[in-house]
Amino acid sequence: MTEPLVSVLVPVYNHARYVCQCLDSLLSEGWPNLEVLVLDDGSSDGSFEVVRCWRIDNPEAFTRFELMQQPNQGLPRSLNRLIGLARGEYITLLASDDYLLPGGIKARVSSLIKHPEWLAVFGDCEVVDAQGNKLKNSGITQLYPQSLRLKALIDPSLLELELILRWSIPGPVLLLRSEAYKKLGCYDESLFIEDRDFYLRLLSVKALGFLSSSVAAYRMHTQNFIRSSGERQKRQLEDLASSANKNTRRFDGLSRLALYVDYRRLSSSDWRSGNLIYKVGAFWWRALWKGLDYLQSFRLELRQEVSR
Repeated sequence: MTEPLVSVLVPVYNHARYVCQCLDSLLSEGWPNLEVLVLDDGSSDGSFEVVRCWRIDNPEAFTRFELMQQPNQGLPRSLNRLIGLARGEYITLLASDDYLLPGGIKARVSSLIKHPEWLAVFGDCEVVDAQGNKLKNSGITQLYPQSLRLKALIDPSLLELELILRWSIPGPVLLLRSEAYKKLGCYDESLFIEDRDFYLRLLSVKALGFLSSSVAAYRMHTQNFIRSSGERQKRQLEDLASSANKNTRRFDGLSRLALYVDYRRLSSSDWRSGNLIYKVGAFWWRALWKGLDYLQSFRLELRQEVSR
């Protein structure tokens, strides 16, 4: 029996140093029916030529392989172009500085087959440095100070609010049915941080699942860990606030309240100036956000007690 076709979308931007390991990981991943679509988004470090040479050395790899090049358009527009070209029943996204772990595609495809109500599933990932040395065992639960909690993710009644309150999902862990983009739309090209908005759309229709095993390696290096400038931080906060605001009405209950509070909290963040009344209001929204996180912690503890 032929395994379903999985499309791996690889946007490339100035990752000449890492992209061969990214592509090599697809050779050793183990899924027999892959199409790999690589789009160089105006790299200036020779990434396109590196991928071209890699393909010359691996001419028979994959069911289908396409290498394309465009002037710099940004990640959301690049992803949308790749989605439009994908032919697979399933789609996964892989940044060119990350790589997949053996069996990760099979584990996620199996999860979607087991759960026909899910449009997408995300797994965990290892965190590695520029040389590939492991820094953390879990990007989901260890990468950020307010990382996600595993026990909340594996509880369907807690996953939605956990992701809203503690958004911290590294890039290479998501795999979707191709129909997800047809039902929910593609990435918002007006956003600099596009994935948060799309995850919220998945959550709003109860179509996102979690797999606790590691499926990929997320790489931390100087290019993706440079401290953001003031303007960049401002843009990031604006995008996160916009995503929260436009998705609030898709939810109800605590999730709807949390997104509204998130929008108000992000809209009053420290890069804005204001008078005393404004600052008191900003403190209130941050305090309310913290209170919702405490409530989620209480719900998690209560669920654990009930399950014992």
